[in-house]
Amino acid sequence: MAQPATTFDQLARDFEIAWYEALLEQTPDNLIAMEQLAHAYTAAGRYKDGLAMDKKLVAAMPEAPLVHYNLACSLSLTGDLDGAIDELLVAIKLGYEDFDHLMQDDDLEAARNHVRFEEVIVAAENVDKGDKPENREEDF
Repeated sequence: MAQPATTFDQLARDFEIAWYEALLEQTPDNLIAMEQLAHAYTAAGRYKDGLAMDKKLVAAMPEAPLVHYNLACSLSLTGDLDGAIDELLVAIKLGYEDFDHLMQDDDLEAARNHVRFEEVIVAAENVDKGDKPENREEDF
C-alpha cells in the first residue's frame, strides 16, 4: 500500500497556518493570532516566515520579554546568531528568567554554540544574583 503524500501532523499544521493567516487578513493587529502563526510557521520549518512574524510581535510589544526570546529563537534558526544573542540579552533585561528552558531549547542550539553566548550566561547569572528588572533603578 502506498504511503500518503502528507502525514496527519503536516495536514494539521497546514490547516493551522491557513487558519491564522486568514484570521490575520481579517484582524491584522490580532497579537494572539500573530503569536500562534509564528509558532506554527516554526513548527512547519518555515523559519523565515516565523522570523517575520516574530519581528512584528516585537514591534507591537517591545517591552514583552517572551517576544524577544521568541525572536531570538527565530534568529538562531535562520543563522543570525549575533542577532539571536542580542535579543536574548534584551529578553533577560526585560525580565525573562526561564534559564533552564533557554539552555535546552532546540531552537537556540546554534546560538548556544556561538562565542558570544557567554554574554547570555553572565546576564542570567546576574539575574540569579538579584539583578532583576524590579530591582533596577533604570527606566525601561
